[in-house]
Amino acid sequence: MTILLIICIIYIYFFVKNYKKAGLRALLVIPISLFFLTLFIMEFSLGNLDFFISDEMLYVEEAISGSFWGEIDRFLWHLLNYIILNYDIYMNGLPLKLINIPIAAGLMLLLWKTFDSNKLILYLPIFIPYFCYVCIFNFRDVAIWFFTLLTIYCLLKDSIKQKLLGFVYLALLFLLRPFAAMLVLLLVLHTYLWFSLKGFSKKRNLKALGVILLIVLAFGTYFYPVIEQKTASYIYWFQYTTGEGQEQHILNRNVDFASGNRLKDFAISSVAYVATPFPHSIFIRLLNGGTQQWGVIDDLIRFCNQLIYYCLLIYLFYNMRYLKTILKSLNKVQAIVIIAFLSYWPIYSFHLYGAVHQRLKLPFQIVVFLFAILIFQYKRKIAR
Repeated sequence: MTILLIICIIYIYFFVKNYKKAGLRALLVIPISLFFLTLFIMEFSLGNLDFFISDEMLYVEEAISGSFWGEIDRFLWHLLNYIILNYDIYMNGLPLKLINIPIAAGLMLLLWKTFDSNKLILYLPIFIPYFCYVCIFNFRDVAIWFFTLLTIYCLLKDSIKQKLLGFVYLALLFLLRPFAAMLVLLLVLHTYLWFSLKGFSKKRNLKALGVILLIVLAFGTYFYPVIEQKTASYIYWFQYTTGEGQEQHILNRNVDFASGNRLKDFAISSVAYVATPFPHSIFIRLLNGGTQQWGVIDDLIRFCNQLIYYCLLIYLFYNMRYLKTILKSLNKVQAIVIIAFLSYWPIYSFHLYGAVHQRLKLPFQIVVFLFAILIFQYKRKIAR
């Protein structure tokens, strides 16, 4: 529990520091996640599913064997598992089920701070309940979102100290998912080139741009062998799935709408990513006993999540005329955070035909939630 305790202490520090502004709402994710964990343990105790599921077991096995030391991709998450499994009280794996909860609480607090201390953001666990359910799995997704947000938040601040700290967070993000780190770095660099060059005569802009370029140079130099290797693998996979391996890739993803026409398939996949799973399909699955791998509780939470999510989509569609105003009101940090989270949409629509697990759709759903509450507050403001 040591590593979990350290993460909790860090979160409590940030929470106490911002308590007067945030209130107790920032702690919502903890009791709600623990509630879902209780449901999960009840289902597990009935023998309906394994305690560790899918990729979770892979992390556990590689942490036990220590076979991850030569890898960069996922290294940080493997390391956390390794520390818990080898230098901690294992408690039948419970710490691995808890480790994402304080990270998710920190993510919520950071989202709240990024969007001008908007307290409605702290209701995220209520409007996107599957967000909390993901917090009780030993997946790295929550940590990736957290370090994505933390990196953008720090690198786009005026303070040189925060920019250097942002480089540390960028390195940690790279050790979780190299592609996400490279994407964030490109977005931040583009932001500085776009905004700073307009005021090139200003000394502060020159200094900021210089620091960012030094960070890019240092980051690229230190991780060059890994970046080169990962870039080559991404290019190879792109060539394979759009060439000789396209048919096999379609079969592996089990998508019956794929025709081989990438433009048509991408358009359909983009809609599938946004719209699926349909609530009624999950409800039918629930009537049939739920999925064997994930369990009844997982389907129940997904059903509730999709019902609320569809309500948010309808609300956005109905209030589409306000979206342009909201987009114009975003500052550069908020805009880049939204773009980074929205990037999951085209990437997984192209790469996996939109046929991905619910957790990989959460970044998009979080953006929908953010736009919904921003529009709601704007409408309330102009109505006064």
